[in-house]
Amino acid sequence: MFGYLSCVTGLGDRGSSVRRMTAEGWTRQVLVVEDEPFIRGLVVRMIEGAGFEALPAGSAAEALHLVDDTDPDAAILDIELGPGPSGIDLAAALTETMPHLALVFLTQASPRATYS
Repeated sequence: MFGYLSCVTGLGDRGSSVRRMTAEGWTRQVLVVEDEPFIRGLVVRMIEGAGFEALPAGSAAEALHLVDDTDPDAAILDIELGPGPSGIDLAAALTETMPHLALVFLTQASPRATYS
């Protein structure tokens, strides 16, 4: 059910073929929810570099407020968001109103610690 991705390389430059995934005058939006600003910034830069619009949030509450005015196509969620709801809790809340939302989960824990 869960996979483990240790490293991503070769994402290409800003002119990569990923841009072809967007419709005329419309860019796909990706919600990025990570409580650590440095990691959030890295993910946002990768998403924007691939031609998508990143919607960054530092908490579940901030993310829920952000999606009041947007309809993202995908969400990249940290599993552990510090105090408050987890990324898993946030995913459940988001997919209640946006069943089309594609989800990707991030964690700093090793696969063995996370899935054992």
